[in-house]
Amino acid sequence: MLLLAISMLLATGRAVASSGQECVGESPTAVTRWVWKNRPGLNAPDASRFLASDFLESIRRDAARATQRDEPCAICEGDLWTNSQEGEARPPMTFALAKRDGNHAEVVYAFRFSVEPHQPVEQRTTHIILRKESGCWKIDDMRHGADDSVKRSVKANR
Repeated sequence: MLLLAISMLLATGRAVASSGQECVGESPTAVTRWVWKNRPGLNAPDASRFLASDFLESIRRDAARATQRDEPCAICEGDLWTNSQEGEARPPMTFALAKRDGNHAEVVYAFRFSVEPHQPVEQRTTHIILRKESGCWKIDDMRHGADDSVKRSVKANR
């Protein structure tokens, strides 16, 4: 299997997980940029390509519970990248590796934010926590400040 992954990397220039599934990026920053750019949705059918397994399991459990109870899920309202229900990120937007220790990493997404283009902007950051799983970097949490964890929110809604 390792030889297959190495040969795929050499042939395509892309990292491949030990499961044979193509990684969405070769580094924590590349994965974060790919997910931000493509916006596949955290409950997408192929979300296991870019979300850590326990994070994805909690998201899917929360979505199923919300559907069953006919109520919104913990993360269905608003934009997880900006932590807002209205407004948008404005350039410049940057992704910087803040920490990397073995199989864990943190990428900081920094951006300017305003509700309307003509309003003053404020600087914001979102911390993307990643974990290497099955040979690929995958998002394990998104944090907006010390106590605002997306993973904690979806796990709390059991």
